[in-house]
Amino acid sequence: MRFLQTLLALPVLLRSLLGLVAIVALQAGDAAALLPRLAADDQKERAAVLRELALTGDQRLLLFLDDYRQGSGYLLDGKVVLVPTLRAGSGVPLDPLTRVALGPAVTEKSLLELPKTRKDMAAAQAAANLLRLADPHPETRLAAVIRAGDHANPADREALAPIASKDPDSRIRRAAAEGVAIIDLKADDEATRLAACATLGGLGSARAREQLDERAAKDPVAAVRAAATAARSQVQTYQATVRGAQTLFSGLSLGSILVVMALGLAITFGLMGVINMAHGEMLMIGAYATLMVQWFFHWALPPSLLPWYFVISLPVGFLAAAAIGWLLELTVIRHLYGRPLETLLATIGIGQVMIWAIRRSFGDSQAVVAPAWLTGGWEPMPDLVLPWNRIFIITVTVLSVVAVWFLMNRTRLGLLLRATVQSRRTAASLGVDTRRIDGLTFALGSGLAGAAGCALTLIGGLKPDMGQEYIIDSFLVVAAGGVGNLWGVVWTGLSLGVLNKFLEPWTQAVFAKVIMLAIVVLFLQWKPSGLFPPKGRLADG
Repeated sequence: MRFLQTLLALPVLLRSLLGLVAIVALQAGDAAALLPRLAADDQKERAAVLRELALTGDQRLLLFLDDYRQGSGYLLDGKVVLVPTLRAGSGVPLDPLTRVALGPAVTEKSLLELPKTRKDMAAAQAAANLLRLADPHPETRLAAVIRAGDHANPADREALAPIASKDPDSRIRRAAAEGVAIIDLKADDEATRLAACATLGGLGSARAREQLDERAAKDPVAAVRAAATAARSQVQTYQATVRGAQTLFSGLSLGSILVVMALGLAITFGLMGVINMAHGEMLMIGAYATLMVQWFFHWALPPSLLPWYFVISLPVGFLAAAAIGWLLELTVIRHLYGRPLETLLATIGIGQVMIWAIRRSFGDSQAVVAPAWLTGGWEPMPDLVLPWNRIFIITVTVLSVVAVWFLMNRTRLGLLLRATVQSRRTAASLGVDTRRIDGLTFALGSGLAGAAGCALTLIGGLKPDMGQEYIIDSFLVVAAGGVGNLWGVVWTGLSLGVLNKFLEPWTQAVFAKVIMLAIVVLFLQWKPSGLFPPKGRLADG
C-alpha cells in the first residue's frame, strides 16, 4: 500500500520540482539579462536596474550586491563578472550568481570596473533590503519587511502590498500591512491617507505613532487630522492593553517562583514551626546545581544533548537542596525544636557560611545559558510576546503545587506528616518514627526551594546572596496566606508577584517592595491569621 501511495505521489512531486526549477531558471535568466546594464553611464538607470534585480527575488544576488559594493564587480567582454582578488594585476573571474570560475585568470587591463558612486552604494543597499523581503527564513523576512515599512519609501509599496496578503506568516502579513499604511500616510490622495489612518488604528500599530502624530498635527485636511487623532487613541489603548498583559504575565512568573519558594517554607515554618533563615540559601543551592549540570553537559556529553541539560537540572537542584536540608535538620535543627530564637540565629549563621562557601568556589556572579527551546516566545496576539522561559516557570509551579497536594493528601508520607504535625506525642505512641518524618519533611521543604532556584536561573543571574532577595517575600507569602495552607500560599504568592510588577513602573524596585510589605502588614492587621486561617488542631497549636 505504501509503495502504491508513493507511485501515485510521484507525478505531483515531479511537477513541483519542475516548477521550482523553472522559477529558479526564470529568476537566473532575468538577473543575468539585467546585470550588464549596471555598466550604464546614467546613475538613475543603474539605480533602476538594481531595483529590477531586487524584484526578481533571486537570493543569490545578495552576495553579488555585497561584492559590488566592495568594488569587485567588473565588465568582461560585455558580461558582468566578479573578481574578488586581484593579485599582480590579474584575477580569476567568477560568475556573479553561481560564483563558479569562468576560465583562467585575466589581467586587470581587460576588466572594466562597474561605475560605483555613493548613490549607487545606497541603491545597492536598498536592493539588498528589498531582496530580503523574499528570504526563505521568516525572521530575516520579517526584519526586512519592518525595515522597508519604517523607511516609508513609496517605491517599496509595490513589493510590500502582495506580502501583506499572501505571506504564509501572520506576523509578516501584519508587518507588511503596517508598512503599506505608513507609506500611504504620505500619499497625495486624501482618501488614501484616511484609509491608512483607519488601518493603523485597527492594527494598534506602535510603529506608526510618530507618523500619526505628524498627520494629526500637520495634515492640511481636517478630516485626515481627525482620523489620525482617532487612530492614535486606538493605538494607545491597544498598546496599554498589551503592556498590562505583559506586566500581568511577568508578575505571574515572579509570583510562581515565590509560590514554589514559599511552598517549602510553608512546610518547614508553617507545619514544623521552624524559622529557617537559611531557606533562601536552599534556593541558591538549586541555582548553582543547575549551573554545574550545565557545565557537566558541556564538558562530558555530546553537543547534541546540551539543550536538554535543564530537564535534568530540575531534579538535580531539588535533590541537592533536599540533601543539604536533611543534613541541616539532622545536625542542627533537630536539637533546637521548641527554641525558635536559637533556631533563627543558628540558621542565619549557617546561611552566611553557605554564602561564603559559594562565593569562594564560584566567585561573585555566574550565569546559566537558557537552552534554545526556551528562548523566544509565544505571540497570542500582535505585539504581545510571552517568553517560553516564563511559561516554563509557571508550568513548573503548577506541577510542584499538584505534586505537593498529592503528597500531602494521597500518600502515606503525607498522612504521617499531618499526623506528626497535629499531635507528635500521639503519632509517636502509634509507632510513627517522628524523627525520621521531621528529617524528610525538612528535606522536602528545602528541595522545593532548590527547584525554585533552578527556575530562577531562567530569568536572572546567579550570585551567592541571591536567596536573601526572596526569603523575606517568602515569609510574607506564608504569613499572609495562612500558616501551613497550600492554597493560601498559591493565591498570596501569585498576588504579591503581580502586585510587585505593577508597582515597579511607578516606583523603584526597592520602594515597590516597601509598599508591598506595608500592604501585607495592613492586611495582617485586618486578618491576623492570613487569607486562609488554619482550622482544627492546627489553629489551636
